[in-house]
Amino acid sequence: MQQPNREKVLNYNRAIVPQETGWWCGPAATQIALDILGIKMQERDIAAEIEQIENPGRGDDRDGTDYIGLIETFLDRKVPWAKYTSVYVQNDPMNQSQKDRFWNHIVRSIDAGYGVDRKSVV
Repeated sequence: MQQPNREKVLNYNRAIVPQETGWWCGPAATQIALDILGIKMQERDIAAEIEQIENPGRGDDRDGTDYIGLIETFLDRKVPWAKYTSVYVQNDPMNQSQKDRFWNHIVRSIDAGYGVDRKSVV
């Protein structure tokens, strides 16, 4: 299945795009996804909350987000109506069926007005 050449722009504050550390890529992407929904949070606060899901009672271990499910859990707490989910694929590179599934998830999320972190759907 050939993916259509479509473009959809979700408005967000481009000033928040650069991640603040070398290990906060997940929290940085999450900050953008929340900003699209009008929810303003500092990247460091998102990172701290995700870290508490991963390692309750400990501080930032500076190893990044260990797996995408931690971000999904965080987003489900902040925006439960969005019903964020992680979609995993078994092959790298993806086969055509997996590419089609990947594309459909992305399009559905964006059409609904939600930001998508590539890591959250692969």
